[in-house]
Amino acid sequence: MTMILTHRRPNTITQLLLVATLLATACVSVPEPGAHPSTHSRAPRFTPTRPVVVIPGFGNSKLWDPAAESYVWGTPGTTIFTRYDDDLDLPFDTATGRFGFDNLVPRGGFAGSRGPVNIAWRISHGLVKRGSYHWMHSGELPADNADIHPFAFDFRLSAVDNARRLDAFIDDIRVRHRDPALKVDIIAFSAGGMVALTYAKLGTADLDRPDTWDAGSRAAASKMATMLLVATPQEGTNESIRVLFRGEKIIRREWPQEMMATFPSIAEMLPEARFPLVDETGRQVAFDVWSAADWRELRFGIYSDGVKASFGGRGDEWSAIERGFRASLTRAARFREALRTRPFPEGVQVTALAGDCIPTARQVLLRRDGTLAFYPSELLPGERHLESVLFVPGDGSISADSATAQIGWSEFFCRGHQGIASDAGAHEAMLSALAKGFAADLDALADTAAQGMESASSR
Repeated sequence: MTMILTHRRPNTITQLLLVATLLATACVSVPEPGAHPSTHSRAPRFTPTRPVVVIPGFGNSKLWDPAAESYVWGTPGTTIFTRYDDDLDLPFDTATGRFGFDNLVPRGGFAGSRGPVNIAWRISHGLVKRGSYHWMHSGELPADNADIHPFAFDFRLSAVDNARRLDAFIDDIRVRHRDPALKVDIIAFSAGGMVALTYAKLGTADLDRPDTWDAGSRAAASKMATMLLVATPQEGTNESIRVLFRGEKIIRREWPQEMMATFPSIAEMLPEARFPLVDETGRQVAFDVWSAADWRELRFGIYSDGVKASFGGRGDEWSAIERGFRASLTRAARFREALRTRPFPEGVQVTALAGDCIPTARQVLLRRDGTLAFYPSELLPGERHLESVLFVPGDGSISADSATAQIGWSEFFCRGHQGIASDAGAHEAMLSALAKGFAADLDALADTAAQGMESASSR
């Protein structure tokens, strides 16, 4: 959710350069003060035994409108042109009382095509350059188990919905490999990591049916072996509050608060702390991030006077968004509780990669005038004494604690949020984790062979 504000209309060349800057992925990446090259050791070379599914972050998938036969998001033009028949906001479904699905579908790869602005490309390029992996091109039959399969997903939807799509995607890989028992490795970045995390802990189960969660997780575990969560907000991020409070403007394209409020994925990434705001004295503010009543009382987001006034005589539309937002908060709280209490399935090796040297908001300053400060650069001179209260180590968007929660093995890098995806040391760490999975495969084969020999000798 990169916030890039432009105060004058740029020329075409400048627009394209700005597009290359912004179409990286989810969640803001602040400048990296004194970021240094990684000193992590080089990963061992090995022959991959499984294909890799690479999942990018928020905003990194192109969205296609089949009715208009045009892209609505993910191309340079979609950051410049502002009006679409089917825009990015999700419709309110009166049957469920929640935000539903619209006509848009992920198609045609990723925002930024191929190159450094494409998170999926950055990670895949590292595997190709430093490992024994190779690209999997659309329409090709797999050559071997070293293929890389980028997974485009609708970043607006709940991670529960996208976990189901991930399951179908893996099934398709099995079909293409002609191996119904094939397992895949997964490398997931930022909001994409929430999809992978959901898949590991719930599988394709219904969030409203806890009795199905165990079976869903076991089924998912049968299809994957190693999972790497890169800069993933496992315990949420204050960036979600920011976009619900401020919205975004990307070149000329507006992502207003009322549109962000229709994305279930945003609510699912709200910070774990129920009361993340502090006042100018450093005291906790009575604002429960999961309570729509508290959002309304403070006139935040869709409850602000400006947003409500913008609907004019379309009060029914605002009421539908408000109902959907309340439902999203309630459901997101239940979703996060499920992830927090559910164990990782046995047999899946999980590693977390995170940034740890950039001040990242643990709490957010709420001033008396109603403004918020999310970054050190937004603090006024008289507020500098609050830095130790407000900020902790992270990557500028995701705190190190949030990115490594519940993960037994973690590695840290002095990089900004988006920079981790292109860090050479991070690529080596990814390959090392995949190599450990390879070694585990060999050990399992050896154990099976040994048991077979013992059985034969006993006969």
